[in-house]
Amino acid sequence: MLRKPHEINHFLLAQSGRLENGVHCVPFSQALAELRAGQKRSHWIWYVFPQRAGLGCSQMNQAYSIYNIEQAQRYLENPELRAHLIEAIQAVLASGDTPAIVFGPDREKYWASITLFYAASEHVDSELRELTTRALEWGFESKLHQGTQDWLPKRPAVPPPMPEPKLPSPKILNTSIEKTRRIEAQIASIKRYTFIERVFQFFYRLFFGKSALRKINNDIDAGVLRSLKGEGYSTPVRCHRIWLKLMGYRRVNTQLLNLFEKESALVSSHPAAAKTFTVDSTKRTLKVERTPDARASENAIGKSRLSKRI
Repeated sequence: MLRKPHEINHFLLAQSGRLENGVHCVPFSQALAELRAGQKRSHWIWYVFPQRAGLGCSQMNQAYSIYNIEQAQRYLENPELRAHLIEAIQAVLASGDTPAIVFGPDREKYWASITLFYAASEHVDSELRELTTRALEWGFESKLHQGTQDWLPKRPAVPPPMPEPKLPSPKILNTSIEKTRRIEAQIASIKRYTFIERVFQFFYRLFFGKSALRKINNDIDAGVLRSLKGEGYSTPVRCHRIWLKLMGYRRVNTQLLNLFEKESALVSSHPAAAKTFTVDSTKRTLKVERTPDARASENAIGKSRLSKRI
């Protein structure tokens, strides 16, 4: 008889003691009593422990086979069929005998049925999943029935979990906070120097006139120029930075300072690479001119980097 893959009513009829054609069969109550006694004596294995389709060729095997994993899960959704399956497995475990002794030649059918419902109960029925696990441990060394395992649908591989984002350590956070505070302190210092320079220029121009203020600016430029042409590395850089703060060089950006430090390092390390520095206080710029000897020496040096910081 051809059945639909989702039908389960014929299992209920058979476990109640009659087949679909009206013929009487062994009810579930008698099957349970035999299991509790420790030995199967009559024929009821097909509808008490159903297996996947294709394992047997007998008429009863084909009539009470499970055709897919969805039908097995539908079987477990029925309260009566699920309760009978749990009672039957518990009776086998409580008997204390191995499945080979309890079922005899039907041991293979019991193994296939336990494997089927072990897979069907995954993520659906935790109680039955635990019970079928114990049944596989008792008598089958926790091994699944190979024919049933090959029949089960292949599940897609579960992707690995995404790694949790790593938060910065407190040490890094503290370092960032300290760096921010240092920068804020430097900005405040430059603002103070700028304010002092404005006040100084105002009173100096008020008492001595613009020409006197221009003269003192030129004197400072001359002092810086002498420092630039002098020997050593730290002195011209310090002098230049202090001079920038005092003279209010707000338009001189970081690139100008980096250029000055690079040129000063080359002059200090390699006297042959001489440069001509021109400081203009009116335009507030720093001009660097390379001589032919300086270009040749710089090409030989390559990309030099500062090895010490102020």
